[in-house]
Amino acid sequence: MNSIQETEKERQRWRAFVSTLQRASLVLALTLCAELPSYAWIWYSGASVGSDGTVYGWGVTDVTAFPMYHVAYVSTTLTSPVKKRQAASGWVSAQNSVRADVSLAFESDDTGTYEVDSENKGYCYTSMGWFLDEWTEASATEPWPAYVGLSRSSADSITCSGSNFSAGRLRVWYQVLDATKSAIPIAGMRVSEQLSWSSSVCSTSDSCGQKPSPATWTTDATGTITLPDTIFNCSPTCTQGGSCAENWQQTFEVDGEGVGIVNSRTVGTLNCITTSCSTGPQGTTH
Repeated sequence: MNSIQETEKERQRWRAFVSTLQRASLVLALTLCAELPSYAWIWYSGASVGSDGTVYGWGVTDVTAFPMYHVAYVSTTLTSPVKKRQAASGWVSAQNSVRADVSLAFESDDTGTYEVDSENKGYCYTSMGWFLDEWTEASATEPWPAYVGLSRSSADSITCSGSNFSAGRLRVWYQVLDATKSAIPIAGMRVSEQLSWSSSVCSTSDSCGQKPSPATWTTDATGTITLPDTIFNCSPTCTQGGSCAENWQQTFEVDGEGVGIVNSRTVGTLNCITTSCSTGPQGTTH
């Protein structure tokens, strides 16, 4: 009987020793995983806008702490300001450090401030537990078209088809600008003009009886229209030796949104275009 009691006491002492050892090991592991000030753990989000208007976002988690076995996790989402388009990485993980990258292509009707949100986590296999769970944010502003600016122009003459009449010709290249009047160097933006013969600002005239049709252009990689706005008066009245004037109001849109006009130091909302048989075309910004 005494032998049985002694054996049971030994078992209890052994279990108590093992339990104490396990608790001590756990405390030691947690201390090693969570208190290593010599290792600067890093977690953050970032964002930028590329030269073609693409918006990039990223999230980084770095929980390197040798010789501990740490796994870094990150999940990053990029959200557009207007359409609320999203690009999401889902969870990405790697030993010690990891980075997730996302991007959204440029859309001229989805400009403004893009938001990046990342969840950053760290797991320690020594303690079998999470020791980092944070949220980080970043943002980048996609410039939006606010103006078209006169990039360059040329004036010459052209011989009207089917006649010997030489008409003055004006060619103007416009460039898309943002609210700070800086160029938006993105290809493929659609620039369109609207022409009106009813204006409270311009002195309009259709005495030539040949109204021009509004044009639409696209931009190159500098944000400049690939073909110029070309103006000349080859109306029958002019080619047959007569005299008339064709004057109108001109405004612009970029991808369907109205924009202002920058002409040297003048900033306005419209151009007044004048043409006649005897003088070359002229434009004045108001």
